[in-house]
Amino acid sequence: MRRLVFLFFGVIALSTVTQAQSQTKAVHDSLTQQLAYFQKKAQYLAKRSKGLTQQVTKLNTKNRKLFLHVEALKQDSVRFKQLLEESYAENKRLVKAYELRIQGMAGELRALHDSVASLRVVKHDLEMIKSYFATARLAKREYDLPVDKVIQTLNDLFIRQSSPYKIKSISDKELVITEDFTLKRQTLLFIRSNVPMQGEYKLIMKPHPFDDDKTLVDLRDALVHKRGDVLVTDSSSADQLRAESRLFSFIDKAIY
Repeated sequence: MRRLVFLFFGVIALSTVTQAQSQTKAVHDSLTQQLAYFQKKAQYLAKRSKGLTQQVTKLNTKNRKLFLHVEALKQDSVRFKQLLEESYAENKRLVKAYELRIQGMAGELRALHDSVASLRVVKHDLEMIKSYFATARLAKREYDLPVDKVIQTLNDLFIRQSSPYKIKSISDKELVITEDFTLKRQTLLFIRSNVPMQGEYKLIMKPHPFDDDKTLVDLRDALVHKRGDVLVTDSSSADQLRAESRLFSFIDKAIY
C-alpha cells in the first residue's frame, strides 16, 4: 500500500517537472523570437539614424551657407543705405537751389523734399521729380489761371492804349511783345545821353505739370538800341534784368 502511494506521488512529481520544462521551453522560444525581432529593429534604427545624421549634416552645411548669404545681404543693405543717404543729400541740395530760383512753387517743392527725406524714394518718384524740374526750371512766374485765360488776359492788357508794350505776334501758347524806351548811356568820353532802346519779349505759357488750372510763364528777351534804322543787339545783363522786372511788375498788377 505504501509503495502505491509513493508511486502515485512520484508520477505526479514527474508530470509537474515535465510540464514545467515544456513551459520553460515555450518561454525561451518566445524570448528568442523577441530578441531576433529587436535585433532586426535595432539594425534598422541604426541605418535610419545614420541616414538622419547625414541629412542633419547637409542641413547644417546649408544653414551655414544661408548664414553667410544673410551676412552678405546685411552688408549690401548698409552700402545701399549709404547710397540713399548720399542721394538724399544731393537731392536736398538741388531742391534748395530750385527753391531759390522758382517763384510760386514752394508748396510743391516742400512736398517733394519731404518725400525725399522719408528715404522711401522709388524710381517713379525720381522720374516725377526729373519731369517737374525739366518743365519748371526756367519758369519766371506761376499764375493760378489756365493757359488760355492767361493768354486772353495778357492780350487784353497789351492792346490798351496806355500799355507801354505792343503785341508783335500771338498764338495759343506764346506771346511776343515789344517795348520802346530810352536809357542813359555814356556816348563820348564822360558825356551821358539818352539812347533809344527796343526790347523784344517772348512770353511762353506752359500748363503746370501737376495742375492744369495753373500756368508757368517763361521769358525769352532781347534788348537792342537803335542807330538810325539799324538795330544793334545790347548785351547789358543789368538792363535786361531791369526790363524783365518792369515787364512782370506790369503783368502781375493786371493778373493779381
